Amino acid sequence: IIATGLAQGSLAFEWAHKRADGGVFIGRVLLPALSEDGRPSIHGVWTDITAQKAAEAELAAYRVNLEAQVAARTAELQATGASLRLALAEQQALFDGATVGIIFTRDRRIVRCNATMAAMLGHEPAELAGNSTQIWFRDIAAYESAGAAIYEAMARSGRFNGEWELRRKDGSLFWGRINIRAIDPRDVSKGVVGIIEDISEERAAREALG
Repeated sequence: IIATGLAQGSLAFEWAHKRADGGVFIGRVLLPALSEDGRPSIHGVWTDITAQKAAEAELAAYRVNLEAQVAARTAELQATGASLRLALAEQQALFDGATVGIIFTRDRRIVRCNATMAAMLGHEPAELAGNSTQIWFRDIAAYESAGAAIYEAMARSGRFNGEWELRRKDGSLFWGRINIRAIDPRDVSKGVVGIIEDISEERAAREALG
């Protein structure tokens, strides 16, 4: 060690030392090479770094524990995300595969609808999004009459059930059974979900029976 210190000009290292009482402490040892009267010599400086090393060990353990917690939470979120994506895919499949029209509106504007609803009206789903529900009524008078009846029922019970004559994109008319439920009965402005069936044949059969 002394030879290395003299050759390098100084030497620093950490060492476990034993006290007179038998206790052990970690010391940082600095051995600078000096020259006295032309003769090389080594001086020693010892610093007790036991507390510092304990703090470093505690910090390292905390970092490892924190990294483990982050990894576990990340895995949990990834699993939750995968489950959520699967649930959304299942809901979308049910939404698109339903044999009745399903539509979500807010302030009488179409937010989204399924393929069955769009086909019933002669549109593509993307064509309907953002449009006023007025597009499927015969005229403005029918639109306003339906709106009054629907909002009155919503205010009373949060839902509406009825039959209305609706208009397709090509202008042809058909009878639809409309079931509407508010997302939040206390606040209809949050939107409503409607289920619509084409009952033209059922209606014609009823009329035929008189």
